[in-house]
Amino acid sequence: MVTLSPSRPSCGRAAPCPQLQVLRGKQVTTHSRAEVAERVRAYARGLLGLLDALDEPDGKIAVLLVNSVEMAELDLACLTSGIVDVMIP
Repeated sequence: MVTLSPSRPSCGRAAPCPQLQVLRGKQVTTHSRAEVAERVRAYARGLLGLLDALDEPDGKIAVLLVNSVEMAELDLACLTSGIVDVMIP
């Protein structure tokens, strides 16, 4: 299961606040805001480049992926770059 942390979680100053957490059984993997933001920007650049190369003026895509961190990050990349996406889990 992938969860998004609230925009203002109650985190201490010593530890960075997680943006995404992946739960597999009892194991929790966290991804920091900086890590997520870097990957989201990279996905957005790649998607915009692909749409430009394909001469797709409307900027619409469909994504077929399992529920994962990558799916959430691709969705965020689309939302922040004006791409209309349909996520197909």
